[in-house]
Amino acid sequence: MVKTKIIQSAQGAHAYPLLIKSLLLSGGRSHPEREIVYADKLRYDYRTLKQRIHRLANMLTAAGVMPGDTVALLDWDSHRALECFFAVPMIGAVLHTVNVRFSADQIAYTMNHAEDNLVLVHDDFLPVVESLAETLTTVRGYIQLSDEESKATSLPVLGEYETLLAAAGELFDFPDFDENSIATLFYTTGTTGNPKGVYFSHRQLVLHTLNELGLLAAHEGQSLLRSNDVYMPITPMFHVHAWGVPYVATMLGVVVLGETLGPVSALGVLVVFLGLFLWEERRSHHPILDVAFLVKNKAFALSTLASFINYSSIFGVTFYFSLYLQGVHGLTLLETGLLLSAQPAVQVFISPLGGRMADRHGADIIATIGIAVCGVGLLLASSLDGASSLWVVTLVQLVIGSGIALFASPNTSAIMTSVDEAHMGQASGLVGTARTLGTLSSMVIISLTMNAYLGDEALGPARVGAAGPRSKIRRVAGGKIVLPLLRPGGAELPQVAADRRDVRGVGVFGQGRGAEGGRGGVDLQRGAGAAVPGVVPNE
Repeated sequence: MVKTKIIQSAQGAHAYPLLIKSLLLSGGRSHPEREIVYADKLRYDYRTLKQRIHRLANMLTAAGVMPGDTVALLDWDSHRALECFFAVPMIGAVLHTVNVRFSADQIAYTMNHAEDNLVLVHDDFLPVVESLAETLTTVRGYIQLSDEESKATSLPVLGEYETLLAAAGELFDFPDFDENSIATLFYTTGTTGNPKGVYFSHRQLVLHTLNELGLLAAHEGQSLLRSNDVYMPITPMFHVHAWGVPYVATMLGVVVLGETLGPVSALGVLVVFLGLFLWEERRSHHPILDVAFLVKNKAFALSTLASFINYSSIFGVTFYFSLYLQGVHGLTLLETGLLLSAQPAVQVFISPLGGRMADRHGADIIATIGIAVCGVGLLLASSLDGASSLWVVTLVQLVIGSGIALFASPNTSAIMTSVDEAHMGQASGLVGTARTLGTLSSMVIISLTMNAYLGDEALGPARVGAAGPRSKIRRVAGGKIVLPLLRPGGAELPQVAADRRDVRGVGVFGQGRGAEGGRGGVDLQRGAGAAVPGVVPNE
């Protein structure tokens, strides 16, 4: 090592360690009135954030958490997650942000490997944690996180987060300690094996925050995040800690939005954006999409509108059928996929026929017939219940597929023949936009409709109708699967809802679970590994 001149510390000088607690000071001091917003459930300012972090520290220590212990967090990217990002490492413990998109086996592996001592678990993840409780050898206790009324659980919980927080003291004296102490922990997806743990020290996180702060805010012409901005993180906090932005945002004192965009509000934002885009396009001399076509060319406008209406009516139905076949008829993912393939299969055969008929009888006439056939298919679909034969379900698929085939190609022909050659590219772009918007609208419509009737709980036989017959899937030797032989009758419909986990997909610190999910994320846990298929691993 090179020998250099060293400045000697003044007598009594404090060797200031780089600790996460220092990141909390700036935002609250400079912008105490700025808000942390969690969906439509909670909003509070930075003064309250600081107070809640102090209360959380007292709550954790009362629960037996000591310096060096590991606290596991299974939660959406909520205000609670943000509070844990500070309170847990600030008392000298390690925060383990559990990747809730892992399979149950992977979750168990990471929690045991991390040697988690206390687990903070959201109600949505109770089923998977309950199934793993006996295998979590180092866990000493659980704290329940609830957005609404707490769900019943078999876990020996110490209490509910907000209740315990309210009873905790308002002040905590956060100690100084070695800046190289471990602060946080997350696990990679383990593409080549088991998930790999990645630790961060206080020093690393503070330096990373300062570096990221400079990167995002320093350049006037292209600043990405400044103190007067509003921040809605999309990256889940278990994914490399949302790239460290939560620490940066809190240090800047920006407005933080957590899970504010539900399906309805997100649709509203989309509609506003689309309106502004179309308004700007009308003003442009060289528009990307010449919306003037919709005014000048009646045939083009009506055919494009028909395309939007048909697509918005049809395409979301596949989502319904997928849930219906799995949740009501108890089909596997493979069986469901095979049955749903009936619709595109019939389109393959009918589409050429539709094109030939359009040449002979007129594209507008055949496209109209196609819409009518789609309508018949939708009426048939609306009559399905738990007792409907899979033969009937298949027939509905064939009718809808035939309608789409009779509509799509002739309607395209009607549209493209209504414009001159010089504008075919722009016309094609507008048609593609109309179809995409129709597809989007269809998914939104059917999702909101099903949610209005069924709520956020998993779809199951008891929630749809009486148990009916399920298919007989014939398997040949060696596990090869032939096309389902859909024969009515036979065994009673199994109670699939009883043994499938209802854990919704991680969303966004602002998202929603939705993906699906009720707040933006997707329904994830449906059984892989010991409990959770359908999960796409994500670091």
